[in-house]
Amino acid sequence: MSTYAHIKSGKVVNTSVGNDVTAEWITAVKAEQGLDDIILATTPVGVGYDYDGTDFIPPKPFASWTWNSTSKEWEAPVSMPTDKQVYAWNEDTKSWDVVTPPTK
Repeated sequence: MSTYAHIKSGKVVNTSVGNDVTAEWITAVKAEQGLDDIILATTPVGVGYDYDGTDFIPPKPFASWTWNSTSKEWEAPVSMPTDKQVYAWNEDTKSWDVVTPPTK
């Protein structure tokens, strides 16, 4: 099964899964839904992703993060510590906070 991204104004507005998709089907769906294109997705994709003509870019997780087009990942402005603790991004302080597991 293949996944197809339905693109409108650079955004993924829908996806479909199928085999043996024909050019006729693509043309009909594009016209019916007012789409700019339908692209075979070879990487993970979902509704709300951006499409820059080459890559599917997931929604930005935090306002301060930037897209790394080489690694194809969003990056925090500060690298997460690499010790054995668990961290969560704090957008207010632009830093990583240690996550303390709940006690029972």
